[in-house]
Amino acid sequence: MFTRYASLVLLSVSLLMGCRYFQAEATVSVQALTGEGEALPNAKVVVNKIHVGQTDDHGFFKGHIELPIDEPILIEVSKGSKEVFYAPFFETIKVKRGDINTFKLTATLYGVKPATDEVPLAPSPSSELTESAASTGETLSTLDVVDTSLPTPTLSTATDANASAEEAVQPVSEGRPITFYVVSGRDAVENAAVYFGDGAKKQWIQGCYANASGRCTFRIPSNLDSVTILVRAKGFQTQSKSFELLDGDKVRIELARGKSLEVFAINPNQGNMEGVEGIKVSLGDKELGSTDRFGSLLAPMTTEGEMSGRITLTSEQWLPAKVEFKRDAFSSDSIIQHFQSLKPIAPKLAIMEFISYRAGGDSTLLSPPSLDSLTATLVSAGANVVNSPALRGKFAEQKLSLDDLSPTNFNQVKKVAESMNYIIRPSFIEGAEARIILSAIDLQGSMIYSASQSVKAKGSTSAVLAELSQRLMQNIRHEGSIIENQSEDEIRINIGKNHGLAIGDKLTITGNARLPSGEITAWDTIASATVVDVIAERGRIKILQTQPNARVEAGNNVALDRKP
Repeated sequence: MFTRYASLVLLSVSLLMGCRYFQAEATVSVQALTGEGEALPNAKVVVNKIHVGQTDDHGFFKGHIELPIDEPILIEVSKGSKEVFYAPFFETIKVKRGDINTFKLTATLYGVKPATDEVPLAPSPSSELTESAASTGETLSTLDVVDTSLPTPTLSTATDANASAEEAVQPVSEGRPITFYVVSGRDAVENAAVYFGDGAKKQWIQGCYANASGRCTFRIPSNLDSVTILVRAKGFQTQSKSFELLDGDKVRIELARGKSLEVFAINPNQGNMEGVEGIKVSLGDKELGSTDRFGSLLAPMTTEGEMSGRITLTSEQWLPAKVEFKRDAFSSDSIIQHFQSLKPIAPKLAIMEFISYRAGGDSTLLSPPSLDSLTATLVSAGANVVNSPALRGKFAEQKLSLDDLSPTNFNQVKKVAESMNYIIRPSFIEGAEARIILSAIDLQGSMIYSASQSVKAKGSTSAVLAELSQRLMQNIRHEGSIIENQSEDEIRINIGKNHGLAIGDKLTITGNARLPSGEITAWDTIASATVVDVIAERGRIKILQTQPNARVEAGNNVALDRKP
């Protein structure tokens, strides 16, 4: 079953008979379900950035709405909760002239614990001894090339702060309340979306939507002393602004009427959505600039058709190396392009201190290895270890300790302002049958892989650590990309034996899902493949199955699927 992570939608402006929009009534029916197929009440339904209602106790919503004809209309269904992050659902519809426009959508919102990084609106006014391997869960969201006008440019793992406020009020210590006033001249800008940039996670995090007075408030994580925000509103130029933070700050944002060309360069990897810095953007022969640390570039348009022509994105360190878009007056103002690293990005690991157990016996005890020796060995095996004093400080800000994580507090790890993929829990069994165990736990608290090996003598500890580290790195989830596609039997990828790949392994391929017309609708699972040849850092795969209308091409994501 193919799972949609995120819908990326073309939103164009059809100007018919001068500046007049033609509209027709549409009936939109939504059934919101959890990933387990249960009804999801109180899910927010947004049509073209306008909140039109929410689902009832049985997960249903029905509304009659006047909408422009012959334009892709974005439908978003989301659910704010302090207990579970529900990945938002996106879909597009088109209203046809003279038709009975009835749309019935089933919106499945996949829930993941722990709670999100977001905090609510401030009050107005202001078995470890045996080796095992388990598959990781499917990634929540991924994005790729497409013109779009999504409310969330990078689909971060964050819910709407305003929706969260309806569920519960969090303590003041959770963050600094910042109130934004979004205006254009003397007019308030209603429904303006405000995001803040998370520098550690390289994401735009959704904050709040402005009310009829142009005001909205949410809490910025307390570890930030300065913040960069992004403000978007239909009919206005998108603006990015950086400023220093003071508790209780009030920030006025002035938007100019018009449009902006928005480019978002995204690297979806290991379930994370990180912006890609340094992607060069050109219009024809004119260079517009490069994407910032959040993967975004904004270019204001002062006249209609100013940005018409060929938009080119180029990079020397990412795939695809070059992407071109033909843009005209009817094109969307947003481009979202995913990029994959030429060299696969190793999963980010945070390592706990060794936990020692006594197994009994009178034999001479061996001392547990040090954290430093384990860290060095994992790095030698290709791991990306993020342990640092700064990381422990970020845990402390959330009243957590990396070394004291347990099932009761593991759901708080995602609040830590650091991008991580796995927590490594090392154990040492003392006694006659001394043994070292390495376990990899994902951020949902599920053990993904565990391996153990006996230690016969003091001198063998280093060799045992090296063997376990190699096995662990070969069995946690690795993602890579297609680097060359000559035919269905000649597809080369940038992961190989060193990443645990073996002939006969099954891979999933993620890329652009398309309609029969060729229109891109999502960055989704589009194909499956098997490994037919493998060397240390490269592999060759053969396609087994492809989704209708999909194209397997260089830059597509590949992931080892170890599910039975």
